[in-house]
Parts: sequence; structure tokens; C-alpha cells
Amino acid sequence: MPIQEVELVNFRNHKYKNITFKPNVNILVGKNGVGKTSILEAIYIKSEKKSFKTTHLKQTITYNENKSQINIISEKNKKFNVTLFSPETTVDLFYSSEQKRNIIDQEIKKNDVKYKKELQEFNKILIQRNKLLKNYSKHKITNKEFEYIKIWNQQFLEKSLIISKKRKEYLNKIKQYITDKYNKIVEKKEENIIEIEFISSPKILTEDNMKKIMIENFEKEKILGFSLEGCQKDNFQIYLKGEKSKGNISQGEAWSITYAFVLSENEIIKNQIQNKIENILLLDDLFISLDKTRKRKVIDILKKESQAIITTTNSENLNIFNKKNGINIIKMN
Repeated sequence: MPIQEVELVNFRNHKYKNITFKPNVNILVGKNGVGKTSILEAIYIKSEKKSFKTTHLKQTITYNENKSQINIISEKNKKFNVTLFSPETTVDLFYSSEQKRNIIDQEIKKNDVKYKKELQEFNKILIQRNKLLKNYSKHKITNKEFEYIKIWNQQFLEKSLIISKKRKEYLNKIKQYITDKYNKIVEKKEENIIEIEFISSPKILTEDNMKKIMIENFEKEKILGFSLEGCQKDNFQIYLKGEKSKGNISQGEAWSITYAFVLSENEIIKNQIQNKIENILLLDDLFISLDKTRKRKVIDILKKESQAIITTTNSENLNIFNKKNGINIIKMN
């Protein structure tokens, strides 16, 4: 079992909080404002070294306190990964290309120690290249000074291709699992009901093609002052029954696809890490808009996954889960 106990001191609205978790499914139940999501956030911070609620960790410190403390006891003090599901995940997965990239980048980094460095290096190169293009467009540098862009062009090309190819490879792995996960959620048996299209920039990921595209775009980039192609423009679209999901599916379908996507991420991690590092599912407000039957189905699926920690405000129908089912219900006041 990855997490046995969480202790918080001066974290968000928790002056002091201690919670014990079970190996399987844990449900945090309580009204809005009691600090359920803060428990997930603390676990997330411990694993990812950042928050999913704020970019400034100082904001997680209880008001009028100088510092906070997060203590997590895990089996044999094992390290652990986390995969997050929240209402915001559904929005990010269907609408924001930047957030889509962030979602898959976050997961790739968990099993590819070089990927984080490659992203950092590419972003530095992109900043330098765009700075030169912008300054040239505004006549702030000479032609001779602008010649330095040739150095950045090759590095830009190489790093961009590496990142785009790894993103494409990761989404291909998601595709291996997502239809099966979705069918289990909605209790159907349809093949290839969900398709994922990776839209790389440029579309053909070869060095020769990218060089060609960069040459074609160069004069326009000098006028506009920024890079027109590259992995900073990568995107992907999710299709349900052949239809583009964005704007064409119900809220329930979007929820089910997002949940299937998260479970697919979890499957990839479990297969990659081979029990060396545990993965925990953090599921914020998972039961929103679910009826009694769907709640039971969702829990049945989770029991076959990793350790899961769920938050919910709705205690209605939770009596369908009991200790015999291996469900640990934690009431928060």
C-alpha cells in the first residue's frame, strides 16, 4: 500500500489534520470548505513538488502562519506517483491546447528522466529564438546580430522533434486502453469508440520536413516576431464515434471520456514502473452528477486499479459502500 497516513500542519485551512488510508478505495466525504481537496493537493505536492491549485506554494500556508508541513507515511517509505482527476481536467482535456500538452507532459516525465530536461531546454531555446525574431521585427537589432538565430534554429528543430515524437508515442499508448476503459464505464462493448488524433507541428515529424517548413515560414516569422511551428504548437483531438468531441458531446460523455483517459494514464504507469513505484489516483469531486448505479460501477472499476482517494460533498447513497466492499469512508467536518 503506497500511502498509509497523511499528517498536515498549517496547510490551507488545516491547522492540524491526520488521516489514515486503506490500500484500496478511500472516500473523503464532507461539505464544501472542510478541506477535502486540500488533502489531495498535499499528496500531489509531495509527489510532484508543485500544486494543481496554485503556482505559489506559499499560498498553501495557513493564514498568519510562517510555514506548513506535509508528512506522509507510506509502506516501507516507498516513493509514489499520482494521477489527478478533477472537474477542471475535463475542461483542459477538450478545450485548452496548452493544458492538453501539460497533461501528457506531466505523465511522460514520470517514466522518462530526460524528458523534463528536454522540455526545459526547448523552452529556453524558444524564448531566445522568439526574442531575436521580435527584436528584428521591431528593428531593435542589426542584421549581423540577427545572424545568431541560425544557432538557435538547429537546436530548436532537434528538441522540438524529440518532444513531439514522445508526445505522439504516449498518446498511442493511451489509445491502447481508452476504449476498453470507456466501455466499462458506460457498460458498452464497441470497438474503437474513442479515437485520439495527435496534431503535431509540423504534421510530418522528420528533420528534412521541419527544415523545409522553417525556411518557408522564416520571412513571415521575421515580420510577426515569433515562431510559427514547433512542439509549442502541438495539440490533440478526441473523437467519440467518429465525431470531434469538442462541442459535440454531452457533459456526461465528457466526464466518461476524461475518466477513461485518467484510468488509461494509470494503466501506462502501472505497466512502466513494474511495482517499483506505486501510483495513486487522486479523484476530486468524482461522483458529481452520478446516480446510485453509476457510482457503484465507478467504484467497481476503481477496486481493480491502484489505491484511490476520492472527494465528494454528497453523502447520499454512500451507504451502498461498506467495509465488506473494501471501501474506506472518511467523514470530514
